[in-house]
Amino acid sequence: KLSLDAVLFSGLPAPGTWPATQSTPAPAASESLSGFRQASSGFTQASSGLKPLKVGLPAVEVVVLVNQSAVHSLPTAINQLSNALLKYMDAHPPAPGPALGAGAGAGDDDGGDALTAAAETASAKGSNATADVREVLPGRYTAASSPVNSAPHITVVNAPLPALHDEKAVRVREDAAQLMLVLCLTLAGSVLTASFSVHLVRERTSGSKQLQQLAGASPLTFWASTALWDAVQYLLPSAAILALMALYDLPAFSGPRLATCAVLLVALGAAGLPLTYLLQMFFTDEMSSLQRLNTIYFVTGYLGYLTTWILDLILLILHPYHLDNINTTLRAVLLTLSPHYCFATAMSSVALTAPYQGWRPYGPRPGTSPWDWTVSGRPLAHLAGQAVLYSTLVLVWDMGLLSGLKAHVLAAWLRIRLAIWSRSQGSTSGLQYYTGSGAWGNGDAVLSGGLVEDEDVEAERQAVRGGGRRGAPVLLDGVVKSFSTGLFSPPVRAVRGVWLGTRPGECFGLLGVNGAGKTTTFKMLTGEEEPDEGQALVGGRQAAGQAAGGRMIGYCPQFDALPGAMTGREVLTMYARLRGMPSPCIPPTVSHLLSHLGLPLRDTDEQCGGYSGGNRRKLAVAVALVCEPGVVLLDEPSTGMDPGAKRHLWDIIRQEVQQQQQQQAAA
Repeated sequence: KLSLDAVLFSGLPAPGTWPATQSTPAPAASESLSGFRQASSGFTQASSGLKPLKVGLPAVEVVVLVNQSAVHSLPTAINQLSNALLKYMDAHPPAPGPALGAGAGAGDDDGGDALTAAAETASAKGSNATADVREVLPGRYTAASSPVNSAPHITVVNAPLPALHDEKAVRVREDAAQLMLVLCLTLAGSVLTASFSVHLVRERTSGSKQLQQLAGASPLTFWASTALWDAVQYLLPSAAILALMALYDLPAFSGPRLATCAVLLVALGAAGLPLTYLLQMFFTDEMSSLQRLNTIYFVTGYLGYLTTWILDLILLILHPYHLDNINTTLRAVLLTLSPHYCFATAMSSVALTAPYQGWRPYGPRPGTSPWDWTVSGRPLAHLAGQAVLYSTLVLVWDMGLLSGLKAHVLAAWLRIRLAIWSRSQGSTSGLQYYTGSGAWGNGDAVLSGGLVEDEDVEAERQAVRGGGRRGAPVLLDGVVKSFSTGLFSPPVRAVRGVWLGTRPGECFGLLGVNGAGKTTTFKMLTGEEEPDEGQALVGGRQAAGQAAGGRMIGYCPQFDALPGAMTGREVLTMYARLRGMPSPCIPPTVSHLLSHLGLPLRDTDEQCGGYSGGNRRKLAVAVALVCEPGVVLLDEPSTGMDPGAKRHLWDIIRQEVQQQQQQQAAA
């Protein structure tokens, strides 16, 4: 067995004088010694560390420790070793003769088997790669398996050993993998929380939510039940995410860090769901809400985190201190308002606390507790604050506590836009009586174009303004409603001032062409829309207050607001419970309404989403009549019915009016 120093600086013996049992090489010829020394000097310098090599017959093994941070060291070492072997073979050509097997020829003058050189490399700190370089000599010095007089050749075999975690290349790959994992988790959280807006937008735009609140569901009850059910649906995919992380045993999210990830996912749901509840109120299309909320969450979440992360690196390397205030302000805003940014920041910091992580000039130190304030503590505190803030805003908004402020701001904005547009056109347009305070401009009921208001309408207006309709079940006191049609278009006046007071037991109808404002007037009565000016009172209270707990309004909207997955019997049962009907009275009342409205018995226990248009309208009218409310508003109730069903519906309305009149007379 020879050391590498002996091989490099003492030279290799001639094959004829190299016995198999020799432990040290015999002096080599001067020409081979000088050539080998010259060829191997570069090889020695390229190697960062050396281990003993084993030389015997028929192989020479060379083990070299190579620091791969110098990427040229390994190929240089292999090249120098190959050059040395080639010089040796050139100086000692083999003699002709039969090939020897492994271990044979110990005493043969020309003996020796094939000479094989193998270079195994490993990094000084761990091990990077193993390179096996083999040189096979021709003739009698070849291995037994090689043909006689075969040409010399060198074979390189590379077998990398596992790299250590603290090596630079490994750390770069791990950082990139962690960023990609945070990207995927943030994207999943964005899609998951935004998806809960779809059902809410559909329920609100169809009028189903308004009907439930008119039936007695308070905003607190509505949102508490919604949040409870959404929490169950949110936790199921969250549990699946955690199960996959545990199954793949990700080192950055194992042990106590996995528990921190679980808490972060729960906190994201607690803050992200109320934010979705708040933002969905600004959308009227369910798919638009899903796409735009998902985009908002991802941009503020992951891209916001990536922006602050890049700014941190720039400040660390280049020290442009004028960016420090920008980075600090941006981080503070995102931490305060964006649940998804808090989640992305915390998940990235938790991954950096893994004990095997090398030192980094940014982020928490390896081995830091994942519950530390600088890791997940501060993001969790912000998430808790956001959950309280957004939940409060949802309740305040839905209870109508901001309705007055919103109505005044909207009315002022519409008046400004209308004035700007009218002046740009050089003339005024529409009804010219409104001055913005609910009063007539000149005291005359004169419309544009010289048209004069009807006498009965004027008399009703004067009666309402003079207090002659006090105590009316339904009172409209100069309600005005406009809708925006675009930034550069004039607002559209849907309702241009309505004065109306109904008497108890009266059946009053609103007549008008399409677009006259009938449905908008009903929406102001039910609190679905807020008048820009004037008051809409039902039972002496603001209509907006009815949605917060009044149960005296029965409403059949213009378009069906029925949950398609429920049967007709289940729908009526739900509204009967919301109106406070005792449980024993619900089944007979529901059965009576279903038969009274003429719904086929075979359809009562089928999902109402499969009903015909006429049967859906019948069910909508039955919902309005549950528990005999004091005021019933029917918006085109007979639409889609055949003539016989329409006549039957008119008879039912007449019976309800007569019953109300009898109750008033008895009172």
